Amino acid sequence: MGRTGGSPLIGRDAEWLVLSGALDQLTGGAGRMVWLEGEPGIGKSALVDALVAEATARRVTVLRGAGDEATQLLPLYLVAECVGVSAGSPGTVRAEIAELLGGGRGAGVLDPVLAASERVLELVDRLCSEGPLLLVTEDLQWADTASLAVWERMGRAVDQIPLLLVGTSRPATHRPEVGRLRDVVAERADVVLPVTSLDDAGVAELAERVLAARTGLDIAEELARCGGNPLFLRELLADLVREGRVETTEGTVRLRPGVSGVPGTLTATIRRRLSQLDPRTRAVLRTAALLGNEFDALELAQVTRKAADTLVEPLDQAVAEGILLEVGDRLAFRHALIRQVLEEELPVSMRRALHAQFARTLAEEGALVNAVVRHLLAVSGQLESWVARWLAGLPERMVFAEPRIAAQLLRQVLDPPVSGGEQREVLLARLVAVLFWLGDTAQAGELADEAVRAGGDPERNARMRLYRVRIASRMAENETALAAAAAAAADERVPEVWRARIRAWASLVLVKEGRFADAYQEAQLALADGTRLDDPLTAGYARHTLSHLGTGDAALAHIDAGLAGLGTDPDAVELRLLMLSNRLALLNNLGRQEEFHTTASQTLILASRVGAVRADRNSLPVAMGCYDFGAWDEALTHLDSMQSPLSAPVLIGRHGLAALIAAHREDWERLHKHVLATSAVPVTPGDVRIFSGYVVAAQAIRAEADGAPGRAVELLTRWLDPGLGIDAKERHMWLPELARLALAAGDTATARAAVAAADVDAAQLDALPRQRAAAQLCQGQLDDDVPLLRAAAEAYRRRGWTIGHAAALEEVAVRLARAGDLLAARATFTQTVRAYADLGATWDLRRADARLRAYGVRRGPRSLDRRPATGWGALTPTERRVAALVANGHSNPDIAAELYTSRRTVEAHVSHILGKLNVRSRMEIMKAFAAHC
Repeated sequence: MGRTGGSPLIGRDAEWLVLSGALDQLTGGAGRMVWLEGEPGIGKSALVDALVAEATARRVTVLRGAGDEATQLLPLYLVAECVGVSAGSPGTVRAEIAELLGGGRGAGVLDPVLAASERVLELVDRLCSEGPLLLVTEDLQWADTASLAVWERMGRAVDQIPLLLVGTSRPATHRPEVGRLRDVVAERADVVLPVTSLDDAGVAELAERVLAARTGLDIAEELARCGGNPLFLRELLADLVREGRVETTEGTVRLRPGVSGVPGTLTATIRRRLSQLDPRTRAVLRTAALLGNEFDALELAQVTRKAADTLVEPLDQAVAEGILLEVGDRLAFRHALIRQVLEEELPVSMRRALHAQFARTLAEEGALVNAVVRHLLAVSGQLESWVARWLAGLPERMVFAEPRIAAQLLRQVLDPPVSGGEQREVLLARLVAVLFWLGDTAQAGELADEAVRAGGDPERNARMRLYRVRIASRMAENETALAAAAAAAADERVPEVWRARIRAWASLVLVKEGRFADAYQEAQLALADGTRLDDPLTAGYARHTLSHLGTGDAALAHIDAGLAGLGTDPDAVELRLLMLSNRLALLNNLGRQEEFHTTASQTLILASRVGAVRADRNSLPVAMGCYDFGAWDEALTHLDSMQSPLSAPVLIGRHGLAALIAAHREDWERLHKHVLATSAVPVTPGDVRIFSGYVVAAQAIRAEADGAPGRAVELLTRWLDPGLGIDAKERHMWLPELARLALAAGDTATARAAVAAADVDAAQLDALPRQRAAAQLCQGQLDDDVPLLRAAAEAYRRRGWTIGHAAALEEVAVRLARAGDLLAARATFTQTVRAYADLGATWDLRRADARLRAYGVRRGPRSLDRRPATGWGALTPTERRVAALVANGHSNPDIAAELYTSRRTVEAHVSHILGKLNVRSRMEIMKAFAAHC
């Protein structure tokens, strides 16, 4: 039950009704987001304080933190503070987060911030499994970008865990990412709650409570200047009392005669109050203001170079005056505006100079990197020479712990150039590596060229040469990449192992150029070098190329051999993820369904644990395989788990596959949404064009459904272009459909062209089973060859490719009916119907119905047992298993471990379960499970 006596605050009954209602929902097992919005001092924190007190009284776990203008560039600072992460954090997960953010990259971690973000989400999940959780993040207008991303992901999960996520922010912010976060709350129909000024009655009540007496008309006129801002009201009243500017007569407080000069703004009131402090206290507070809203007394002593005991008296006075509050073992300004006023008392140039001084002092004292960086970020322009020495001397893992900040600082110390060859080379190499991992390939390429020209340490220079090859390859500048590789091969100063690695990577560039014979030769030479030098990375790069040049079991053998030798350093982990992604595609094309699902689990778990920057690149092949193997709901689960931003190939693949499933299921509105999401992506050669096949196929279905088979044929004929080269490697998925549509439209020439293309693919010595099955299906349709069509259907069935099997059976049934064998046609049609029904492919059912009805073959009443769209029967087998685990109290991380998959995948499953059961919380899933069982 919530409070029954209204708001615990003056004039906030409406706001409290919303907050207490959300708390009631939370204790009932349902999560929610609340966004409190209002100007500084309006009372957002007071509402939060009341909510926290009420939640604590109800034994709700509370986590709380606040954004800080001084730390908004430090990644994950806010949410790490919320969940209690520090250098001495208790508990395995908190300690792991602290280590990651402190520069301890661990085995194979690619992006410590992303990896730490996943650990934070896992921790919140586990806490919610133990009971309701209130998580409060104040001053989101100052939150770091990584924390905002985690906040959004937590917010999208509140419908499945008992989490009340409360954020506060000022109403106007120049940061678009904060505005987008607010929009997420509004779009989800959660609460955006404006906290507005107190009305006249509220102002009068607050004044009477502070003064313990009625207020006279003259004071009421002064208070009217506060605009109903509670902080302003309290500060002004305190100032009047402290200065003796009021008197009480007959129980009424009035201004003393002759009183004038009452401050007219909140900041003026705060300045006046601060002016009454001892000058030493005020000086200490000005320095402390540069440390942020919260600070450590030891850090204050360090930066001021004063003995700690000399700070006791000033800090005690600040606490006694209500300027500072004790928060655990730290001190905090009572309100951010107080800190802001103190900070602004210092000229901008003085502030920057002090930040520079503090940074140097903390660096010399061996403080944590974050503490030093926070002050360096406040220094604009050229940094002092000691910063370059400090950055060059840091362990490289600490540079990668905060790559975006590292890039900013490295740019500052390198422009204009720092003196000293060795030091500059170290810093330049680190900046190239950071920019490469951040995806800023254009600048990374320019700097890599400079680093290569600089020479210096052979090992470091060789690494820059490899980056130059990879950067050019990533930018599709293949000739530049090959030229850089050739220069490295010809330079005897490059260590042999690095020449081998560069040769191996260059062989992959040759594949992209279509020079397959050259690529094979170079990859084989690199493989021999890697084996001789006992360098798994060289061997892995070479086998990665060879897997692209081969197909089937031979390609799979290269991948497995390459994976077996890889270590846990970041370069090896990146290659492992690339090879696992290719392994998924190969297993799918070979029809090895069980191995596919095992590899999918391994890949998704690894990507989430190491903080893969492009983890969603691994989710796409998982979804593609699930589609081919007939697990369409599972495919949608993986697609729904993908987070923005996505690269162009992944974006078009993600929305294209979702559009294709929607088209098969006649969900035209969803189809349109996903097609629209791909409209801004230019179809360029490579993966973008290959993955565009899904959206093209979806549009073809829509065209046929609209009675325009000719338009559908026109869309699919792009796969007959002889100039596609390697981009046509997946066209076997679309050629049978092109043949069917062309024949239906009377376009025999196009149907023959589709058959010819399929035959070319199937005639290769290393042709895939799917290419051979597609050729049979195309030829069988053209020749009305029932045995050949049956062979195609069996080939698809044996490998588990459900939609291909169903499509081939449909063609068999049509030809049997056309030949007058209605009994056999009906039997085959029944198999077709069940295959389509298992997929939920209602468009395909409708089309097959219409085709067979023309020959008098109709579905029997028992030929289709459709799965309902809602209720327990709507759940897939995996969703039922997840629901059972939820009902037994398992958290999402626990379920992920049980099912050997990623936590994000489980989160998507739970979201689907909630929608299908039409419930709002895990508790309601438990009730539904109990009722069903």
